[in-house]
Amino acid sequence: MEILGRLESVAQKVRELECLARIALYEQDDPTAYRNLLYEKAELLMAVGDLADEFCLPDDVAEKLLRFSRNAQQAMELQSIFYMGALLYPDNYRENTPNELELVIQELRAKTV
Repeated sequence: MEILGRLESVAQKVRELECLARIALYEQDDPTAYRNLLYEKAELLMAVGDLADEFCLPDDVAEKLLRFSRNAQQAMELQSIFYMGALLYPDNYRENTPNELELVIQELRAKTV
């Protein structure tokens, strides 16, 4: 299913941007690069809402993608680096577990099998 490939690509890019952002901040002491990478993450997530419109998705999946998009838009409007960093991660998130987008991908994959 084409939507799965597109979402997996976004999820992979999000993880790459987060990794680069951590390196920029903690290893290179470059807060400007950190900020730019988190802005790129938010911009990427703003676009996932368009996928909900482009593909015929189950309502619950489409709503989650639209929520990701709205949250990213709000983070950008607030210019909140903290909020941008927290996108896709609930308060009870544990390291090395899937983020919310990865869980949606798993859910969609299960529905298409």
